[in-house]
Amino acid sequence: MKNTVSYLLINILIISTLNSCNKISSYSECTIKGEIDEGEYKGNGEMSYILNKLENNNFITEKNVVNINEDGSFELALNTGTFSILSLIYHVNAEEDSWQRTIPVYLNSSQTVKLSMQAQKHIISIKNKNDNNPDVLAYWEYQDKIIALQKQFYDDMPKPEEAQEFCLSYMTVADEIIAKYPKINKDLKEFLVTNSKALGVSTLYLLPSIYSHFKHTKFLPPEGYYNYRYSIQEIYNTHFAPFFSNYMTTLFAVLKKETKFVTSHHLEETKKQLEYLKKNFTNPIIVNKMTEAILLSFIQSYKIGPDFEQEIQEFSKLTKYLSHENQRTELINQFKNLKFTAIGSDIPNIEVEDANGKLIKLKDQINGQYLYIDLWASWCSPCKKEIPALKKLEKEYQKENIKFISISCDKHKNSWINCLKKMELDGNQFLDQKGALIKCLNVSGIPRFVIYSPDGELINPNAPLPNSGEKIRNELNKLLFADK
Repeated sequence: MKNTVSYLLINILIISTLNSCNKISSYSECTIKGEIDEGEYKGNGEMSYILNKLENNNFITEKNVVNINEDGSFELALNTGTFSILSLIYHVNAEEDSWQRTIPVYLNSSQTVKLSMQAQKHIISIKNKNDNNPDVLAYWEYQDKIIALQKQFYDDMPKPEEAQEFCLSYMTVADEIIAKYPKINKDLKEFLVTNSKALGVSTLYLLPSIYSHFKHTKFLPPEGYYNYRYSIQEIYNTHFAPFFSNYMTTLFAVLKKETKFVTSHHLEETKKQLEYLKKNFTNPIIVNKMTEAILLSFIQSYKIGPDFEQEIQEFSKLTKYLSHENQRTELINQFKNLKFTAIGSDIPNIEVEDANGKLIKLKDQINGQYLYIDLWASWCSPCKKEIPALKKLEKEYQKENIKFISISCDKHKNSWINCLKKMELDGNQFLDQKGALIKCLNVSGIPRFVIYSPDGELINPNAPLPNSGEKIRNELNKLLFADK
């Protein structure tokens, strides 16, 4: 790294309109244009976005890579909902300097917004040259103050008896912003207030585990600790609830406390959580998302035993709590697919796509060779950090009885293709847009590496990563040279 303090300057022109954009039922088509001067990070930086929006009573999340042109310019065309928040994420993946920063943008303005962002390793500041848009300015400033408050939380973690007072300080931030920007629209004002309440409640419920982790001592909540000024139901039954950070983690903590939850390994414990959720919460998006998360938590913690077939039937009954038939079918199939996670199980009979669009049967890749499969995506920074080591590993074992395969779960083929070109990836590169293999193997996070035998039987569903050095080499050597 050249300097201990390095600056990145980003100039973004955002045209985000709900009034002057092309109307499409309850949402608008908006264009975001910008240019980025990457300075010393050029070649090591990349951008992606996450768009969260309410649309026709549905909460929708879109994410994709932002393609930056050679001159630093970029452009996005997005459909915004009745309430939308965009996060532009800039990642730096230099060998000695890896970090990322997020630019929050509230999309509800009929004015052009010019944004100049200056970022360094641990600080991000936004300078706006056009102050005619109070909504956008208010949201940026609100986020800055919340980040500062959260930094204060970790720098000087409140003691159990101080927790409630600290949680109320989030409301002070909302009050300050609304007082400074009295003309912000009604939806944004309501969101800032409700989000601040949610941050307070979230901190209250998550503090015991955070405190115990960092302080290495048990957190003992004082009497009345959970008797907070704002109730959980009041906050999470609002239509803004899906936008709140950590809402799932918070509600899991609430469910654990209220149902005296012990483990997600048992269907009875899972059923108790689902019944409490249905009884106490009314926001259909939150209830459905949490129901799905609870059932997925059971699937991910489940270990196949002799009662597997019977428990498929019991699990299927619990999916009645889900709102949509396609969700029920998908989760039941996902539970059934756990048979593929057992050591010795056959490789799933699925098809993947090569860069030319040709469909390839995964089983046909065996050919009497071991398979070392990389499950990744172009938007996954940790995945891409493994690629140099993966290339090196493949070169070392090119004469041995093992085939290296990379399968991307990108939903957008162009993003995958562009990443292949940018990172000069060739060989056995395939796309699984539906995530069929990830679902079969019950993968909850990537990167993930999997090893199959020359007979197509699962050897290791969670193999060492290429960057693990001797660990992965020992694993492969044990397989390849056992009889030599």
